[in-house]
Amino acid sequence: MKRREFIRNVSFTTTMGAIVPFSFSCKQGGTSSLETFFQSPPDEARPWVFWFWINGNISKNGITADLEAMKEAGIGGFIWMEVSGSYWAPKGKIKPNSKEWHDAFQWAISECRRLGLEFDMTFNFGYGCGGPWITPENSMQKLIWTETVIEGGKKKCIALEKPVVDRSQLEKFKEEWFRHDEPINPEVSYMLNELDSYKDIAVFAFPLSENKEAANYRIPELEFESGLIRYRKDFSSGMNPNLINPPQEALIAKDKMIDVSGFIDETGQLNWDAPEGMWQIIRFGHASNLRLTRPCPANVIGLECDRLSKTGIEAHFNAFEKKVIEESGSNAGKSLTFAHIDSWEAHAQNWTASFPDEFEKRRGYNPIPWLPVLSGRVVESSELTSRFLFDFRNTTSEMMLDNYVSHFKQLLKPYGIKLSIEAYGNMANDNISYADIADMPVSEFWVNDKTEIANNHYRSTSKVMSSSAHTMGKKVIGAEAWTSGRGWDDHPSIIKRFGDKIFTEGVNKMICHLSAHQAYDNMIPGLTHRKWGMHFNRFNTWWQYSRPWNDYLTRCQFMLRQGNFVADVIYWYGEGSPVNVREMRFDLPQGYDFDYASTEIIKQAQVKDGMIVLPSGMSYRYLLLPDDTRITLAMMRKVKGLVDAGATVIAQKRFESSPSLSDFPTGDSEIRTIAIDLFDNNRIIFGKTLMQVLEEDKLPPDFCGEGLNFIHRRTGNDDIYFIANPENKRIEGLKCMFRVVGKTPELWNPETGKIQTLPEYSEKEGRTNILIDFEPSQSWLVVFRKNPSVNAIAVKTNFQKFRELSEITSSWSVTFDPQWTNLKNTVVFDSLIDWSKHSNPDIRYFSGTATYKNNFELTQKPDSPVWLDLGNVQVIAHVRVNGKDCGIAWKPPYRLDISSAVCVGENSLEINVVNTWVNRLIGDEHLPLDSEWKDWEILERWPEWFLKNEKRPSGRFTFTSCRHYTKDSELSSSGLLGPVKLIVKQ
Repeated sequence: MKRREFIRNVSFTTTMGAIVPFSFSCKQGGTSSLETFFQSPPDEARPWVFWFWINGNISKNGITADLEAMKEAGIGGFIWMEVSGSYWAPKGKIKPNSKEWHDAFQWAISECRRLGLEFDMTFNFGYGCGGPWITPENSMQKLIWTETVIEGGKKKCIALEKPVVDRSQLEKFKEEWFRHDEPINPEVSYMLNELDSYKDIAVFAFPLSENKEAANYRIPELEFESGLIRYRKDFSSGMNPNLINPPQEALIAKDKMIDVSGFIDETGQLNWDAPEGMWQIIRFGHASNLRLTRPCPANVIGLECDRLSKTGIEAHFNAFEKKVIEESGSNAGKSLTFAHIDSWEAHAQNWTASFPDEFEKRRGYNPIPWLPVLSGRVVESSELTSRFLFDFRNTTSEMMLDNYVSHFKQLLKPYGIKLSIEAYGNMANDNISYADIADMPVSEFWVNDKTEIANNHYRSTSKVMSSSAHTMGKKVIGAEAWTSGRGWDDHPSIIKRFGDKIFTEGVNKMICHLSAHQAYDNMIPGLTHRKWGMHFNRFNTWWQYSRPWNDYLTRCQFMLRQGNFVADVIYWYGEGSPVNVREMRFDLPQGYDFDYASTEIIKQAQVKDGMIVLPSGMSYRYLLLPDDTRITLAMMRKVKGLVDAGATVIAQKRFESSPSLSDFPTGDSEIRTIAIDLFDNNRIIFGKTLMQVLEEDKLPPDFCGEGLNFIHRRTGNDDIYFIANPENKRIEGLKCMFRVVGKTPELWNPETGKIQTLPEYSEKEGRTNILIDFEPSQSWLVVFRKNPSVNAIAVKTNFQKFRELSEITSSWSVTFDPQWTNLKNTVVFDSLIDWSKHSNPDIRYFSGTATYKNNFELTQKPDSPVWLDLGNVQVIAHVRVNGKDCGIAWKPPYRLDISSAVCVGENSLEINVVNTWVNRLIGDEHLPLDSEWKDWEILERWPEWFLKNEKRPSGRFTFTSCRHYTKDSELSSSGLLGPVKLIVKQ
């Protein structure tokens, strides 16, 4: 097995030409200063990637090459997954979960230990939690029922139909998620088709209304109400509307319901002396919901484990994770540092065998007499039915969090392994409480084009996940970053501003989506996760130029983990289930910030000097209450306690009652009594907008800067503001106001690690005012310190302008990497030209690196540093002057300090310019196919030439598992476009 000797200390030239050492043993602590760590951040602050293995296409050589490339590029670790299905690549030689697979997996873990990388293992194949080892009784359970109408007046002997789960989803599942050449595991097929997991719960009888409308009435949105889906179809109805409005005759009195379970024999025969009249019989039971894991290699597809019972996760853990962890030996907790739960795609369950006992323990009453509600009936009244449904959903949420997630965390604890969670998805629970369990909450953001972050149902996850971390005292908040379906068109310059926006929402660990494992050196650009992700791996054209971008992310992430987040408002969004990320939207007036908080966090809040203080150390000026008229008695008492202690509390609505049946009816009376005290006596702020409250309190914005995004953290005596220009345009002299006085501001550049003074500032009315320049999509850290940084460069003005010395207008000799073109000779460009517009197709369709060479004269060396301004670059440039490395320019302005390399007289200039894979992929579509495709993203089988490592018959250059482009797709602008100038600061 080839394993390259790896250099333990890496130096890399940054975009400004300075050499910044990165020691892999660097840890925060000791006597080192904040600025020292900012300039050379610890490895713990480095970005991660999602590292996907694709359907058994695994090789140890590829593992080593991938991981060494990650280390060299400045990646600190990854979240591992393995996926497969009809849309992914044909299967490889290593069968998932086989002895060979475990051997390769342990090789990867040990390689991470050698290289100092962190391994975060998704705790299943695909996105779920289960496999062939999950039997139906340990799988996700669903409440099911059948209904029978009988006429009473005599003894009845009737066979009640046994409830069954709809099986039509199984065929749909196979069609969507199976490759045609990979049949389902026979053991799983047997469990699905031969084993019966059904268990009776109870059988109820109640009089059937003679009113047809009443008899047919069912509770609207029953799947939502019974905890099977996460949101109402009608968003406009809100989270807790009173939609249950049946005809009077549809109400079922509890004393009219008869539990006839004792009259059912084990064959399902009802033997009951039914009273006169028409009776509705409902037979309730539960069974596996038949949800299968996906998208997994066929041999490891199986049932999803029971999320409401500890036996479910134990069965999965003992069959899969435990084996991997114990095989890793001393690497557990060292390189294998995390286990990961991905965004929930298993849908919901609403029953398990222990549910009645757990419900009664948590809610204080027996749920069984209320079961007809879960078939859509209204028992007693709309009010009491609604309260039971609140308790029912709340119980399923709590059981999932306690018996599944928290229990899994406890199973990991003896091994020193922590838990990361994307705490959202297709389930009905309290997402904030779910996130609170994680050691590292992870969010998600998509970028669907080059202009904005996608406003989909993941958009709010970053704020919610970061809020959980802030309130729980967790320092690291991850994000599945830049998820997309844009093909190979991404590069650091265009995606930077989207990442900066997410930084300002609290994230401080970018986990790039994604980096597919490259098992084959004769497959370039290589394996992909279908079309999804930015394909950030060692075969990407610009991978070898990505270190400065990763260094930028690392500095930002290190600084955004310091101290505590600064916010004015803590927003308790509500209690019960679902509290779903998808619906969570809240906008404070511009320049202020906030955190969401779970119910448990508010229960822990205290008041000190008028501030709401949490055990994590976070403090807030205001508590904002939910947009609801209902509140449980326990929480109403807590709100009163905070007000009594001096907290400033803002209510959106007046509380009127409890949503729960547990404390009915006495709880409502006490809630109303407390409401009279708080609302009628003006002890709580009500009937005012947040802007009115802030203005009356004369609290200025924490930050003002037109069009900028910001986040503020405070550590010790230092205030750290990260401020970002989201636009691809230069901004000069923008007035920025910070709610800080009595401290010295400094400008910290996360692109370079350089720190400079900001001598031009003023203080007025409790704020510091500074005029700041921004390049396109630029971000700065403005740090306010009592004691100025020892490494800060003293300047006379905040920002200096440049003046031109000369422009390089002579011809360029350009050499294109021959691996990706038929062009073998150096060409001459009399003027700089976009490759995609060149008449020669070997240049027009070129992807990769081309080397530009030229010479320039410097008649005398100026007193100030000499810079090279490259003008427009598509997409990254690496510059050498007189053979000396001057750095990488990866974003506008493509400008580098070349002072240390230039000399008076003639100078040689060499610029490596790289574009994306787009043009070569399009060019190859003009050539014949030499592999069999069902469509653009389904490769039917590995071609013979590939398996035999032979020359391709088509003349194509690229081979990937997803053909993103056609021959008519638009080419991407590429190359050095200039103008190229020598400039100096005035």
